[in-house]
Amino acid sequence: MREHLLASSPPVTSGASQPQPAGSTTISQAPSTCSATPEDGNLQFAFEIDRVPKLPDSPPHSTNQAPRRRRRSSTTSRRGSNSKSQSPNGFNNWEAFYTYYKAKIEARRRTVVEELKLEAHIAALFTPPTSYNGSERASAIDGRLFLGSACSAQDPLWLQENQITHILNVADEVGLNETVLQGSGIVYRWLSIADHCEFDIRGQFDAAFEFILSAYQLGGRVLVHCAAGVSRSATIAIAFIMHYEKLQLREALLLVREKRPFVYPNRGFFVALFNFEEELFSANSLPRTALDVHEEALA
Repeated sequence: MREHLLASSPPVTSGASQPQPAGSTTISQAPSTCSATPEDGNLQFAFEIDRVPKLPDSPPHSTNQAPRRRRRSSTTSRRGSNSKSQSPNGFNNWEAFYTYYKAKIEARRRTVVEELKLEAHIAALFTPPTSYNGSERASAIDGRLFLGSACSAQDPLWLQENQITHILNVADEVGLNETVLQGSGIVYRWLSIADHCEFDIRGQFDAAFEFILSAYQLGGRVLVHCAAGVSRSATIAIAFIMHYEKLQLREALLLVREKRPFVYPNRGFFVALFNFEEELFSANSLPRTALDVHEEALA
C-alpha cells in the first residue's frame, strides 16, 4: 500500500531543558491525547497531538506589569519615544500576550484535529475490506435500490421475497438466467462493463440512471448487480445516488458503505466518481490525493 498521503508530520520532541534567564517564564508544552469517532461507522482512532503546545489555563503572570524591555541605544530610544508605554511585540501586559497566543494555539489545535479526522475518513473509505467471501446476499441501500452480486440475481426466492421488479446487470461476464426470470414479470437490462481501471464506466452512467429511474416511476424495486457486488455495481449505485439524491461523493460513499461495508470500486472507477462529482458540484468533497492510499487488490 502506498505511503499515506495525509500522514501526520513527526511529533516535535523537546530537547534538554535550558536554564532560564532571571525574570523569564516557562510555558509548558505538554502533549495531549485526543480521541474521536468519525461519522462513517465504528472506526475509532486515537492520536497524539504534541505538535502544538498547550498553554496553561491561566496567564503565567497575574500582574499587569508589562514584560521587561531590553535596553535600547539612545538612537533607538529616540525613535520609539512616542510609544514608551507599549511593551515589545505590541503587548501592554502579560494578560494581553497570553490571550492572543492562546487563541492562536487553540485554533491550530482544532485544525490538527480536523486534519486527522479527514485522514481517518480517507483511510476508512479507500482501504480494501478485510474479508469478503462473495456469497453475501444483496444489500438494501434504501427501500427501492438494492446492490449485490450475481448470486441474488439468480435466486428466485430472494427476488420474490424482496419484491424485485427490475434487474440491472453490469457485469460483462455474467449472462441472463432466463429460467429465473421466466414468468416473474421482472424487467431485465444488461450493461456490459469490465472490471478494470481503463474501462470508461462514466459512459454507462446515463443508461443505468435511465433504467433505475424508470423502475422508480413505476413504483418498483431495482437490483443492481455485477459478479460480486463490490466494484462495478457499487460504482453505478454511488453515482446514481449522487445524481438522484444530490449528494457529494463522500456522503454517497458513506451511505453505501454503511449498508454494504465491503464496497470497493477499483481505482479507475474512483477517478470516474471524482470526475462525476466535479460535473455535478464543480468541486470535490474529498482530496483527489486520497487515491494514493487506494489498493488494487482486496485483502
